[in-house]
Amino acid sequence: MKLLRPPRRNGFTIVELLISMTIAIILLVGALYSTAETYAVVRQGDARLNTQVHARRTLERLTKDCRYATTLTVAGSESTTWTISMTTGLSEKTWIWQWSAESDELTVSDGVDTESVVVKLTAFEIETETNESGDISKITMNWRLDENPGKLAGKGAPPDPIAKLAASTWVRKSS
Repeated sequence: MKLLRPPRRNGFTIVELLISMTIAIILLVGALYSTAETYAVVRQGDARLNTQVHARRTLERLTKDCRYATTLTVAGSESTTWTISMTTGLSEKTWIWQWSAESDELTVSDGVDTESVVVKLTAFEIETETNESGDISKITMNWRLDENPGKLAGKGAPPDPIAKLAASTWVRKSS
């Protein structure tokens, strides 16, 4: 005697489809989350790199200006403010570089316009050497730069990264 069986259907049941779709959605959400996290890390790294490059270029420019200054005066202290006044051989303008411990900002001025050059410069040390006539013959600068200003460090979170930069030059007097 033959038993009648219902014909076999080719395909998936609705339960199988729902399970496979749920697994696919979970995998896609995980991939998107991973991509977003990677993008955030890359963006933060780029911001740190750009901050360091800008600060390094500014320090190199200030060092070069000091090297070729015809007159150079340095006044102030690390705890309050530093002012570097100089006249270069290219023009008779007096350039004033000023750092304030209160605002953590380095500005440059030509006596008319003032421009903010570096922000979140949390420490600025200057050491000078003088020659027999009392003129500055060597200048050394050490900077500490907060690379992620405004980032709040929560409990257990690492502190904001700090970049340390330094430069030194002999001052050539060319009048």
